[in-house]
Amino acid sequence: MKRPILLILTFITCTLISSAQFDKGKVEISLIGNAGYQKASTSPSSSSEATGYVFLNSCVGYYLSDGISIEPQFGMIAVEKFRPAQSVLFNLSYTGRLQNSKIALFIRGGYGIANSPSSPIIMFTPIDSHGKWDVTVLNFGSGIKFLVTDDIALRCEAYYRSESYKQDTFNYFYTGTTYTTQTITVDRTLSSYGLLFGFSVVL
Repeated sequence: MKRPILLILTFITCTLISSAQFDKGKVEISLIGNAGYQKASTSPSSSSEATGYVFLNSCVGYYLSDGISIEPQFGMIAVEKFRPAQSVLFNLSYTGRLQNSKIALFIRGGYGIANSPSSPIIMFTPIDSHGKWDVTVLNFGSGIKFLVTDDIALRCEAYYRSESYKQDTFNYFYTGTTYTTQTITVDRTLSSYGLLFGFSVVL
């Protein structure tokens, strides 16, 4: 319940501010991402394993009108011991600059596909880029752009990402003489929250 309220308040705030620097016809190119380690522990042996990852996204936004842009987005996550996974999203965004300030607020949301679960939550959902673009992705974010110059901005974004896909599970049965296997396909949804950092250039 808190997340939709936050997004609505952010949108209302954005509508009350100026769209200067983000005018109709301009193009904004962004590179955002994060990196880190995830640690999994096993009990009672108390063994643990840390896995590093890098999550990168590139966006090209075109402003259809002042402050409103469409943003195709290509993403990739590279994780130790797994093949990289990719995603392609189509976002709609609103950006507004605070009056007499170098700060702009933005909100965006979109839909797309991926060839594997591609969120940084990977310990219990191993990433395997199997070549099939059969993962559907919903993406929502809001954040701040700090204008270093009139054309270059540093940005920080809080995001929510939901990925839905089908996964085969296997059940094993002992019939008294042999083991048999039953395959069941289940629907899974992986939700993640996080922060993305990066920069953008307005042309």
